[in-house]
Amino acid sequence: MSDDTANLALPYILSAQAQKHVTHNEALRRLDGLVQLVIQQETATPPGSPAEGQCFSVAASPTGAWSGKAGKVALFADGAWIFLTPKDGWIAWFADADRQKIRAASAWGDLLSETTIPKLGVNTSADTTNRLAVSAAATLL
Repeated sequence: MSDDTANLALPYILSAQAQKHVTHNEALRRLDGLVQLVIQQETATPPGSPAEGQCFSVAASPTGAWSGKAGKVALFADGAWIFLTPKDGWIAWFADADRQKIRAASAWGDLLSETTIPKLGVNTSADTTNRLAVSAAATLL
């Protein structure tokens, strides 16, 4: 059995472990950053005065405290950086871009864009002729 959970890498409390509160607090710290994930911006340089709980997406060629952490999510908690490895399927709000993004193929991309939904069917199937198809007792467009 691993010492961490599979999806969020939260530490398990192990049997006969001393100072269980340390492990529990570490898991809470990570959850606080990951649940309802808000990424301030993608950057290679750590901000000078980050606010407690802020998250950043570490860009390529990071510097300073982020050196060697490209592609990670940097969470500022308790006065230090915690680096989390995002997995495909994670969804985050990118505050600087004012957009919701999803992690896919090891990169962040727009969750919805103008070209994402070529067809839409509601209670029915859309096709190439009827790209918007609605089957309902009443429809107001």
